[in-house]
Amino acid sequence: MNFKITNWGHSCILLETNDGIRLLFDPYITGNESAAVGVDDIRDIDAVIVTHGAFDHMGDAVEIVKKTGATLYCGPEVRDYALFNGVDERLVRMLVWGTCLEHKDTGITVRSIEAKHLSYFKMGDTKITGMPMSYVVTLRDGTGIFFAGDTSIFSDMKLFGELYPVKYGFFGVMGLVGYPYEMDAREAALAAKFWNVDVAIPIHYPAGSSVPYDFEAELAKIMPEAKTLILAPGDEYVVE
Repeated sequence: MNFKITNWGHSCILLETNDGIRLLFDPYITGNESAAVGVDDIRDIDAVIVTHGAFDHMGDAVEIVKKTGATLYCGPEVRDYALFNGVDERLVRMLVWGTCLEHKDTGITVRSIEAKHLSYFKMGDTKITGMPMSYVVTLRDGTGIFFAGDTSIFSDMKLFGELYPVKYGFFGVMGLVGYPYEMDAREAALAAKFWNVDVAIPIHYPAGSSVPYDFEAELAKIMPEAKTLILAPGDEYVVE
């Protein structure tokens, strides 16, 4: 199945299938210096997929869902935040680790995968923690795409890769300057090997950083048959 990947900056990725389904991951746009679009520019989103409640991942999800009528896929704490902020409950599909949901009879499935991290944010005066997630999205033709969100490396990635084969994987390789990060380039490369991807796309790093090239070099050492795809904010890549 043909599809197009567009990097909108940091970990915000748009995935468009050849039959017009548009999936948006971790839409951190407002306040994101590397954002390739503005929230006002966003139209016709079918699904917003949020890994966890950190500001640089949940980002503008609520506004985009309310604006476009997209379905929000998320964990329980992000669901509560969305409902608290006026999102129609009918637009929210909640997952926990292991949940697999089909998106509106399209044949596209969204499966939540365990992530080693923390989902943390404030809702009013209350501090909320919850269940961070990675995702495997499977297209109608069976093509699997892994989106790590924020996770440190752990050996069960190899098990998940056997259970849910993927060809493409998005892996965090650093983080925002001044904040803790989950994987460095070497660890992310090993995570890509655990998942046995054909194409690995580094995300979650400051624009202009050399870290994605460090990731490319590390992956070439341990998995030379895999391709590293480095996309700057605004770049597109079409999978034929």
